[in-house]
Amino acid sequence: MGPSDNHLFNDLPQEDNDWIGSVWLPKAIEAGWKYWALVVPEAEAGRMNMVQFVTNFANMGVETRVFTDPDQAMEWLVSLNEPAEAAQPAEPAEPAE
Repeated sequence: MGPSDNHLFNDLPQEDNDWIGSVWLPKAIEAGWKYWALVVPEAEAGRMNMVQFVTNFANMGVETRVFTDPDQAMEWLVSLNEPAEAAQPAEPAEPAE
């Protein structure tokens, strides 16, 4: 799954907001959704609308990171799938005797 690119988003009707919270979000979480890379809207009205989504989703256990750059959002999502050992620094080699 890729980032949620909402940079051109302005506003949603209340009916859509209600459906997202009561229908879509519970089903997405039930399906295993855990991480949300949100590319915030450019418009102030759209950003304000996203605040409620971020709060609600976080309260339901979805780890959310907010970005202005879709590439950075994707990098974060990809980093979540890297094996734990890849994230650890390599141990120094033992000196040869």
